[in-house]
Amino acid sequence: MKLDVEIAAPLPSLSNAREHPFMRSARVALIHEMVAAALRAQPAQPHQLLGPGQVLVVRLYRLAPKALDDDNLASALKAARDAVAHWLAVDDRQHLRVRYFPYQGKRAAVKLEPTGRQRKARVYQTLRIEAFPVAVTPPLGANLVQLKLDAEKAALLLDAAESVSAQVRAAGSLEAALGDWLGIDTTEALNAVPPGA
Repeated sequence: MKLDVEIAAPLPSLSNAREHPFMRSARVALIHEMVAAALRAQPAQPHQLLGPGQVLVVRLYRLAPKALDDDNLASALKAARDAVAHWLAVDDRQHLRVRYFPYQGKRAAVKLEPTGRQRKARVYQTLRIEAFPVAVTPPLGANLVQLKLDAEKAALLLDAAESVSAQVRAAGSLEAALGDWLGIDTTEALNAVPPGA
């Protein structure tokens, strides 16, 4: 199942933003609320998107008149990423693979919002969220390490088998080699065993 959502949200560049911490907190809370409301309205529920042994690839698109570079884009979309992880109830470092895409276009809106006694204009950019599950495969390096360990174990077993074979050939029989290993005379021990026992 795939998720595809598009909303208008305030996604400014935060690298040079000089906003009060309370304003930043309010903006982040607004983005969380907007993304959560849009995700709740989707037919796909969190348990349907993410199965066992899967991670969710999340693509976040920011469409605005001015494109951002990659570090500013990541900071502008951080609140949206956290909102998606919160909706899924997962740790975004382990279960999400997030990719950011900037698009330059004319799709930004200006909305007047009441703030106390005056109305404040706020610019909204278009945020698009796509998400789809993929199966987790172990990294290639882990497979190579396991193969190397298996090859080393096989080499040790082969060396041990060749050593045993050489000792049996030198002793003349398996019983004599066993006697050498145990430090006993196997002919006496085998003769002491009653027949049919």
